[in-house]
Order: sequence, then structure tokens, then C-alpha cells
Amino acid sequence: MTMLPSRKIVEVAVGVIYGPTHKTVLLSSRPQGKVCAGMWEFPGGKVEEGETPAQALVRELSEELAVTCRNPLPWFVMEHEYPHAYVRLNFQRVFEFEGLPKCLEHQQFAWVDEGSLPQPLLPMVELVVKRAFLPEVLIVVEHGDSDWSAPEGVAVGVVGDSTLAKNWAKKRGFRVIEPQALVKGGHCALQPEAQAKLCAVINSSQVPMIVHARAPCYVWTDRQEAAPKLPALVRAGAQGVALKV
Repeated sequence: MTMLPSRKIVEVAVGVIYGPTHKTVLLSSRPQGKVCAGMWEFPGGKVEEGETPAQALVRELSEELAVTCRNPLPWFVMEHEYPHAYVRLNFQRVFEFEGLPKCLEHQQFAWVDEGSLPQPLLPMVELVVKRAFLPEVLIVVEHGDSDWSAPEGVAVGVVGDSTLAKNWAKKRGFRVIEPQALVKGGHCALQPEAQAKLCAVINSSQVPMIVHARAPCYVWTDRQEAAPKLPALVRAGAQGVALKV
């Protein structure tokens, strides 16, 4: 049985803002005078009464960085207990925004990738940066002679620690993701332990639970339907599609 926190949960909206080429994301530092001052985090803030996480994120990004966020996409939630509060972080991806980021609260900001993280970081930030650059398609290889090819411009990852999977991925230039990094099953993806994993794989019937999952979710999809279904699943909050080839 999952234990509920003994303290009040503070809902927080968090934005993972991508640069124009989607190869970097924006981090900002905590302003002086605030808890954890100087530590780096994803921008965002407390969800006020009557707000949705998306509405809160639009407001916070305007107040903190002078940018107008367009169409924030739900992604996953994580929880963390600090000495001052127990927070539920509602992560959302932002691919569209207007304006150039400015430090309106005397903080710093930086565009980063996995190899250029500033220090010190708030808990979970490093893992979330890794999640930010996961591919859109996740492949489980069942036949080494499969002739499946990726849609143009779509990044692909291959799950497996077998020689078959690794050779298949290497031949096509696809990224290899270790099976231990995955959560299998929608209900497992809701459990607190899942937030330590890189991503999750769920069935199409479980799509409505994506916004409550503790890790980015790939949705099992027939290979012929992957390309047409991918945009709608991403808008719904999925990381992408999972296929067997």
C-alpha cells in the first residue's frame, strides 16, 4: 500500500522549455532570499487556488522570465519532501513560446543539455534533463532481420541488453536504452518508485493516466499506426510510441 504524506501537498507547475532546435532546455537559479537560493531548477511555481497546472505555468513563466508560453503539454508528476514543504511537481513540456527570457527575479538562466549542467542542482533535475532528450519512438527488437525504418526526423531508441538488439540499433544509428531504466505497465508507472526510472511503457487503454504517471510514458502502438498517432499522443502527454519489430 502506498503511504500518503503526512504533510499538506503543495502543487507546483514546472516547465521544461526547449530551445529552437529542441537540443537544449532552460534551467534557472533560485533567487537570493528564497529557499535553496542559488540552486538550479526548471522554472515554474506554486499552483494558486482555481488554477490548473497549465495556467499556473503560463503565469509563472511570464512573471519569472518574461516569456509567453504557448500550449504547455502535460508530461509526468514527481513528489519530493523538503524541510519546508512536501511538493508535487507537475512537469510540462513547452515547445512554443514568445519573447526572449529575461531574469525578472534577479536569478540566472542557462540553456543546457545533458553534458552542460550547472551546479548545484535541486533534487531530480539531472534525471529530468535526461528524460527531456528521450526519443519519440521506443523499439523492442524481436527479429534481427526487421526492415523497419523510422519516419523522417523522428528520434528512435532501442530497448535491450541483448546482442541482437544492440547490433540492430548500431546498424541503424539508434540509441540503446537499458531495460532496467523502464517501468512496465500503467499501474506501476503511478507508483512512487517509478519516479526514479527513466521512462515507462503503457497500453493504449491507459493513456488517460499519463498525466498522473511518475515517468514519461511510451504507448504501445502498431507499427503501421505509429507515425499518424504520434502527434496526438504527444499532445496528450506521452513521450512517444513503443513498437515491436
